[in-house]
Amino acid sequence: MQEFTTQVASNIQNDSLSLEVVNKMGECIAVVERFDTEKTLRFELLTSSLDVACVQAILEIAQKELRAFEDGTPLSEAKRDCHIST
Repeated sequence: MQEFTTQVASNIQNDSLSLEVVNKMGECIAVVERFDTEKTLRFELLTSSLDVACVQAILEIAQKELRAFEDGTPLSEAKRDCHIST
């Protein structure tokens, strides 16, 4: 089983807050970023593959750690730039 740690980082230039997921080697393998000005969220996978359960856990942790946008808007109301039909 792979083990990861998380850390929260702020980027004043981008007006964003990020949850970074780091492996045992200290490499960042995923980032969930909250952009407050645009009210958007971005998930970036920095490894070739990751178990779906790990991705789900990362998103759950990000929801707790990143909380809401600066103005109090819930993350669930983030603007979307895609639509997926099922």
